[in-house]
Parts: sequence; structure tokens; C-alpha cells
Amino acid sequence: MDLTPGEKAVLAQMGVLYREAPGDHSLRALTGQWPAAHYQTYNNAYAALIAKRLIEATDAQAIRLTEMGRRAIGIVSTTVSAEAPRKVQQPPRPRTHMRVVRPVRRTVMSRLVKTVFGWRDG
Repeated sequence: MDLTPGEKAVLAQMGVLYREAPGDHSLRALTGQWPAAHYQTYNNAYAALIAKRLIEATDAQAIRLTEMGRRAIGIVSTTVSAEAPRKVQQPPRPRTHMRVVRPVRRTVMSRLVKTVFGWRDG
């Protein structure tokens, strides 16, 4: 579905409201986020989203995302009774108490001193 940038912005704002608390929301909570200079543009986008049935007005002051609106912004419906994949619990790894000893890497300076003075590792 092709959406204008204004419609995408309003739908994203509705998504934020929905993620905070699913269900109906106040129209004032949505319109309070709109900048005054762009109020008319956002209002037109809101009306277009209602016409496209992505948002529905439950009454004069309450709105909600429709199932199609939730899918448009990527929210998986909780009404679908799809069984969540089971998480297989892996057995714990046995802990070994042995420490791996790595050979000490000598610096250039220590090798030079060893060569010049004939010191041996001890």
C-alpha cells in the first residue's frame, strides 16, 4: 500500500501510542504530537488513514489502529492464535577448572637484552 510521508508519520505516531498501551487512544494524544505549522498536513494524512481503514475512530475523541494498520507498521496481532516457537533449553556446558597456559611472548627489548648480555630464561 502506498502511503504519503504524512500518512507514514501519523501511522508511526499511532504505532508508538499502540506499543505503549494497546487499545483505544485519545485523539488529543495523537494531535498533541503534531507541530502547529504542519497541523493541516497531518490532519489530511489522518483523514486519509481513516479512509484507507488503517485507523478507525471509535467515537468523536477515541481512535484505534485497525488490524490492517498494525500489519502496515509491523505489529504482529495478538488475536492470532499462532503458537509461539518453543525455546529449546540447552544443557549447561561443563565448566573446566583448568587454565590454558600460553607461552609468554617476549618483547623486542627483552630479546635484545638477552642477546647482548647472554641472559637465559630461568
